[in-house]
Amino acid sequence: MLDKKKLKKAKKAGVYLADLVWTLGTGIPVPPLSTMARIKGLWQGFITALDSRKFEKARKAYEGGHFKTSFAIVKSLAEKGYAQPQFNLAFMYHSGRGVRQNFTKAIKWYRRAADQNHADAQNNLGAMYHEGLGIPKNYDEDLRYQKALYWYFRAAEQKDARGRINIGLIYAFGLGVPQDYIEAVRWYRLSAMQGFLPAMHNLAAVYERGENVPKELLGVPHDIDAAVKLYRRAAKHGYPPSQSDLGSMYFQGLGVQQSLWKGAAWFHRAAKQGAAIAQFNLALFYAMGLGAMKRNLVTTYMWFYIAYKNGHEDSEAEIRHLASHLSPADIAKAEAMAKKWLAKHPLAQFQ
Repeated sequence: MLDKKKLKKAKKAGVYLADLVWTLGTGIPVPPLSTMARIKGLWQGFITALDSRKFEKARKAYEGGHFKTSFAIVKSLAEKGYAQPQFNLAFMYHSGRGVRQNFTKAIKWYRRAADQNHADAQNNLGAMYHEGLGIPKNYDEDLRYQKALYWYFRAAEQKDARGRINIGLIYAFGLGVPQDYIEAVRWYRLSAMQGFLPAMHNLAAVYERGENVPKELLGVPHDIDAAVKLYRRAAKHGYPPSQSDLGSMYFQGLGVQQSLWKGAAWFHRAAKQGAAIAQFNLALFYAMGLGAMKRNLVTTYMWFYIAYKNGHEDSEAEIRHLASHLSPADIAKAEAMAKKWLAKHPLAQFQ
């Protein structure tokens, strides 16, 4: 698996993985490392007219939730050598849709499609090595990351935005290669130029923090205005991490005129899409009565509870502390509110 310490460091640095595992064709990733099936793009590919009707039947079966039926058809087409069905078959083994989850078989079929220059398969195969899925536990870590980088490069050669940002990630955190911010920013920028929102976000994070990037590369090593511009652009297009970070910029008054109200508004937008840090921040706003929000400890508890369920590490301690200031009835009410909210909104997509 991806080194948890490095992953935690990445998230704290405001850098997000670019849909490493579940990349399915075109479209903006929501979320990275999710188990969502992006049907749009999943069935787009190349196939001869002879089997096109079978492929269409498989697509309709998949969209209708008849995964086993879809799997059987896709498998028969993949075995004929078609790259797109091979990719679809790999994804079904990867996600466990229509068949028992099997990472080893997922790698096998991703590789077959990747060898035919299927960019999404190349990126996903790189992700498998990146995450350590479907390979022996004693596999050399540096070699694993180098193989991930190889497949990301193969995807990037076809101007695949996800492959490009993932190369940047490898270099940014020195995974199997010497850490190199120059290379990281170069690849982030190439991906961002394609309109890829996670790349805009990662590039904004570098501008904001000026992480060891020389002046000649970025113009200045620390450029808050550029960071805000990129965060805003990605946020307006619905990317939760950028929405959350833009909220933080308004909260702190960094590169923008301080506005607690606007900060809260952006936190709300990110929270609705599963950004745990935004959910945590909303709890703080309600706890202190910030951003036109009245101080409300029940609502505070609700947001801490939601953030906790979405994997935010600091929320558990806040819940325990807050519980000592609430009645059992208030706690029950807050938890009921949180569970109702969670039933209507996505679970942890972004930490």
